[in-house]
Amino acid sequence: MLSKLFMKIEDYRLACEALWGCASLAIQERRLNVELPSSVERRRFAFALSRDIGRRFTVFEMCNFSFYTNDYNAHDLSVVFMDAKELIQLLREFQLSDEKRKELESDNFME
Repeated sequence: MLSKLFMKIEDYRLACEALWGCASLAIQERRLNVELPSSVERRRFAFALSRDIGRRFTVFEMCNFSFYTNDYNAHDLSVVFMDAKELIQLLREFQLSDEKRKELESDNFME
């Protein structure tokens, strides 16, 4: 994973951004007809999938903020890296009913 490479060379800002990208892509991977152009929409969508997924996704928003503030260190990123693995696994196992799919596709996450 790209974030591990950035962690090795101690570029924690880029590691944060790579982890944010990983989580962001994982959320959008559901292949629904839903536009999620910003982190706000992605967070709302994550919470619409489930409260647990939404809470986990907020960890990566904070990681994204650290790209700008450079607040995270190697230990912080190790924890977030494990969170990324758990989020991806949770999303893989998440069952989406046809009813929930229609509900999500009709919702507007930009408001």
